[in-house]
Amino acid sequence: MTNATIIRPFGPDYGPTETRNSILLDSGRSGEPSEVYTVPALVARAMINRVAGALPIRTTAALEQMGVAAELFADSTVDGVDFEGYLGELEEFCGLSSSVARRSAEGIVRALREAGQVLEAERPRGAELYGATLDAGGGGAVWSRRGRSLAVIAPGNTPGAHSLWPIALAYGYGVVVRPSVKDPFTPYRLVKCLANAGFDDQISYIPTSHETVDSIVECADFTLLYGGSDVVAKYANSPKVVTQGPGQSKIVVDCLAQALEHLDLIVESITDHNGAACTCATSVLTLSGDHEEIAKAIATRIMETESDRPVIRLPDGRAAALRAAVLAAAGPSRNYINAEIADADGSGYSTVRPAVFSVDSDVNTRINSEFGFPCVWVASVADDELQRAISTSLVLTTMSTDKRIVDFASADPTVRNIYVGRQKTTWMSPVVPHDGYLSEHLMFSKGAISC
Repeated sequence: MTNATIIRPFGPDYGPTETRNSILLDSGRSGEPSEVYTVPALVARAMINRVAGALPIRTTAALEQMGVAAELFADSTVDGVDFEGYLGELEEFCGLSSSVARRSAEGIVRALREAGQVLEAERPRGAELYGATLDAGGGGAVWSRRGRSLAVIAPGNTPGAHSLWPIALAYGYGVVVRPSVKDPFTPYRLVKCLANAGFDDQISYIPTSHETVDSIVECADFTLLYGGSDVVAKYANSPKVVTQGPGQSKIVVDCLAQALEHLDLIVESITDHNGAACTCATSVLTLSGDHEEIAKAIATRIMETESDRPVIRLPDGRAAALRAAVLAAAGPSRNYINAEIADADGSGYSTVRPAVFSVDSDVNTRINSEFGFPCVWVASVADDELQRAISTSLVLTTMSTDKRIVDFASADPTVRNIYVGRQKTTWMSPVVPHDGYLSEHLMFSKGAISC
C-alpha cells in the first residue's frame, strides 16, 4: 500500500466526519500510516441511544438486507477501497497472509448470506419470528428481544470474529461497533455495507479510546466484548456482558504415530490466522508418554512450512514483553524452535518466531497459557488427569480412540465445541455455535395469543 487510509466514525445523524482526536496506525512495513478518528464517551453514548431508539426491522426484511450487505462487502468500493484493496489493508496493517485475509473476509460474506439459516438454527421451534402473525384463537410464543442495543467491543486478532455479531440486526437490535486499533478496517467496511443495505438507522461505527469502553458497556443494553483473561474476569459477573476471551483450544491424540499421521492438521490448527485466533490450538495432549517426540515433530514441520506464513513483526518493546511473558509461563519447559522467541534486528522491530514447548511439570497451568501467536504446549496426560486437562477449551479436537473424552467433554460446560476426528480446531460454520449462540443472551420466548 502507498496511500494512507482515513477512517472516521459514522452513524445515524453523525458523519462520517473528522473529530478532534485520532490514532495513527503504523504497519511497520512500507506505506503511509492509516488514521482513525475517535469519538469521546459523550458522543459514543449518544450514538448508542440513537440506534437503540430506531424501530426494529421485521426479520424477513432484515435477512434480505443482510444478503444485500454480503454482496456489497464482496463487490463494492467503500470510500475508495475495493475488496482487493481491503484485503491489502489486512495484509499491510494486520499482518495476515493473503490466504488467511481472503478466507476470513469470505467467511463474513458467507455468514451474511446464510443469516436466515443461522436464525432458524438458533430459534426455538415453538417461537415465531418478530413480525410473524399468530394463528387466531391459538396461543404461542414470539421470539423477542431482551433489550434494544448491542455494543460490540471488537477484537483485532482475526477478521472472522465479525461474522458473529451481524445476526443481532436480524433479532431487531440496534448495534454499535467499537473497533480494535489492530483492525479497524473490517468493521468499518462491514458497518458501511450494512448501513448502505438498509440498516442506516440501526448501526453505528464508533472508534474510541480504551478509557471509553466502560462507558459504552454501561450505556448499552448488552455488550459483546472481546479481550484477554483480565477483561473476561472483570466482566464475568455482569449479566449484560457477553465475553469472548482466550480460547485455550486443544487437540488430543493417542500417541506419536497418530500425531504423525495428522501432523499437517495439527500444525495448521496451531499456525492458522498466525496463531492469533481463539480457535487456534494452544496445546496438544497425548495419552502416551511420548510428548517430547511429538513436540519435536511439530516444531520440525512448522519450520519446514515457515515460508508459507507472514512474518510476525512487533515493536521491540512489545516483543520483549511478549518474550518475558512466554518464558515466565514456560518455566523449565523446552522450546524446540527458538529459545529467544523474538529476534531484534536494529530497526526498532523484532521478528517473533513460533514456539513449541514440551511440558513436563505444572501441566494444567501451562497448557492453558495463550499468547496470540503460534505457541503450543505439548504434554502427556495421565489417565486420572484427563478430564481436568481437556476442560476450559473453546474447541477440543480429539482424534483419540478413547471414547471417554467425548463423554467428558459433552458433560463439561467449559468445553464449548467438540470436534471428533480429522478436523482443524479453526474450522467454523455460521450455523455451528462459536461460544454458544449469541441469541442465548439477547433473546427470549414471549407468550402470546391472538383471539
